Amino acid sequence: LLFQFLLKTILYRTIENSLISDLVSYRFIVRTGTRKNSGTRAQVFLYMYGTEKNWTSINLHARTNQNIEGFPSGSVRTFCLKGPDIGQLHHLNVNLVGARSDKEWFLKEIEITNLNTSVTWLCEFNCWLPEQQEDKKKIEPITIKKQNQLSLDKLSVYILQIRTGEKSFAGTDSNIQVIIRGSTGQTRQLALTSRGADLFEQNQLDTFAIVGRDIGDLLEINVESDKSQLAADWDLKEMVMWKIRPNNDDDKQLQVYFPFNAWLGQAVSKLNAKRETYPSTDHHQKGPTCYHISVKTGKDFGAGTNANVFIIIYGKTGRTVKHQLDNSLKDDFERNTTSEFTVRKLYIDRSIN
Repeated sequence: LLFQFLLKTILYRTIENSLISDLVSYRFIVRTGTRKNSGTRAQVFLYMYGTEKNWTSINLHARTNQNIEGFPSGSVRTFCLKGPDIGQLHHLNVNLVGARSDKEWFLKEIEITNLNTSVTWLCEFNCWLPEQQEDKKKIEPITIKKQNQLSLDKLSVYILQIRTGEKSFAGTDSNIQVIIRGSTGQTRQLALTSRGADLFEQNQLDTFAIVGRDIGDLLEINVESDKSQLAADWDLKEMVMWKIRPNNDDDKQLQVYFPFNAWLGQAVSKLNAKRETYPSTDHHQKGPTCYHISVKTGKDFGAGTNANVFIIIYGKTGRTVKHQLDNSLKDDFERNTTSEFTVRKLYIDRSIN
């Protein structure tokens, strides 16, 4: 009897492991429109129909590991789930449970990627999804576009570093998305996430690696907050990007600097910054270049200021990036005072006279 029990247990686990090994990892990126009242708290079910198998009743609402309820207006929600290998997707239906009106949710698009094969399908809706009724439980997308895997010579790796400001309550818990525009194209809206990491905290540097189609020379970044958390306001200081071409070792690497120095959140949910470039530096054993800056404010009545102050240092053949002069937890630029700052890791081509 003991032998039979052990044999059944081994067979059960073997079958269970076999079933698990047959599952495929999928990534779902759901983008809600930005129109007024376009979000929903209804539960969202997907039904995928493929050339090999169908995968039905995929409950995105129940499976989300994010703290935000539902799909707010302008939000980008990402889900990573395992399911059967459906082959090529040819049909996608969406069903809402708990909808309250005939214009419950303005769904922009759903992007589905088979993470085992890197094949992506973009399902475009751009319409209101009505409440659940007997005659229209499933809503079909307008188009399904298969995005084939790119060849290596058309790919680039982008390293994006984001610096949050040093002011009190500078960080945010909201979801942040960016669109990067280049001379030959632009990225889709990218959700900046990192599993288990507490992103965009005060005076924090967050780094992301983005792999995708080469978009030429980097020109501009659009950043957007979904304002979904109580701590929505974010003091965004700057972004810096590098582009790496896998098959181009001789490609001159440039740091592309995008200065923001602005608050993003409840009052302003979208920001834009244009590029400033400067060569990547090799400080060798000397370490980063540091500058000590002293600013003396006059004695006249009302001479001080609470405004944000920025500095750019010019040399014979170049200049530094724009840097904000701000000592955290101190009142700078008050009447008849001297404010001192240390600026690090800013590059100048030659010494200043």
